[in-house]
Amino acid sequence: MFRKAVRIEKTAEINGIKCKVCDVTQDAGVIPTLAVVSWLGWMSTLIYSSIYFLFFSSKTGAKAFISLCTVSILMPRKFPRAIGVKIGNWIANQTEKYFGLKTTIEEYSMLEMYALQNKGVIFAVEPHYVLPYGMFAFNPSLKRFPSALLGETDCALMTSTLFNLPFIKQSYSWLGGGPVDAKMFKTKLECSESLAFNPGGVQEVMMMDPSKPNDILLYLNMRKGFIRIALEYGAPVVPVFIFNYDGSYDWFLSTKKFLAGLWRKLGFAPIFFTGRFGIPFFIPKPNKLHVVCGKPINIPKISNSKTSKEDIQTITDNYHAIFCQEMLSLYDRHKLDAGYDSHKVLVV
Repeated sequence: MFRKAVRIEKTAEINGIKCKVCDVTQDAGVIPTLAVVSWLGWMSTLIYSSIYFLFFSSKTGAKAFISLCTVSILMPRKFPRAIGVKIGNWIANQTEKYFGLKTTIEEYSMLEMYALQNKGVIFAVEPHYVLPYGMFAFNPSLKRFPSALLGETDCALMTSTLFNLPFIKQSYSWLGGGPVDAKMFKTKLECSESLAFNPGGVQEVMMMDPSKPNDILLYLNMRKGFIRIALEYGAPVVPVFIFNYDGSYDWFLSTKKFLAGLWRKLGFAPIFFTGRFGIPFFIPKPNKLHVVCGKPINIPKISNSKTSKEDIQTITDNYHAIFCQEMLSLYDRHKLDAGYDSHKVLVV
């Protein structure tokens, strides 16, 4: 129950690129499982608690449950901040064991250079999958990236809907999550702090096809806003791919167009999924995750006041095309090591 995880760090050359590899032995025992439940288990807890207290419990129980939910919603998402960060760090370190997290970072020295230059970096992480839970790898307490690169909070940006839900808003915030929007992007970069987010978003979930389990669709062609922000601040962009999501959930996706449109606006996909032990909306099965970070793409700082809209659009398109190609190249460089030689990745 209390096995100490073994962490191995090494430098390796992969396809001619110098990489920093960090791996930890996997432990999906009681304590790591409880940590993941305290983070990703809130969705099922809220669903089942709502059904019970609103339909089967006494009026007193229902009022108590509604009161607790209301208090959580009204409280700041990082409350209590100091204790919350410590709880989040504990969850991250136990979650690292649960998934046996492995990270491979190409040209790690460039990230160290950005940290010394006090420059924020945008990590664009794919794919989204049912839930993009692999984003926890960017929690600074795991020390997978240079310590000066990531801020203490809001390291991984996710759909803002999560931060309107009781208890979930706090647990995700404690772990380093924050709402994804242009304002948060700019706030982080203005503070010279890096951030990770998933550009494909919920649209990728709605494109998942259970009849084609080896096809990975990345919804990137229409996602150019982060490149425009990167140009505004001269922030480097790092493509990131996460292997071994598939199979961690069993899922069914509704194909009703009206449902898809509704859930896209809400920030969730119309999907039913079961996790570990076959429990609906529960924690994922403990697949060993492998997060690979590609070579940083240096983005120039472009002045909006001195550059025409047409030129900005052209420059944005050019760097976006470079990013998409680098994402595919990153996948190709690591797919054999990850056992993905039979999979196919497409940018749509």
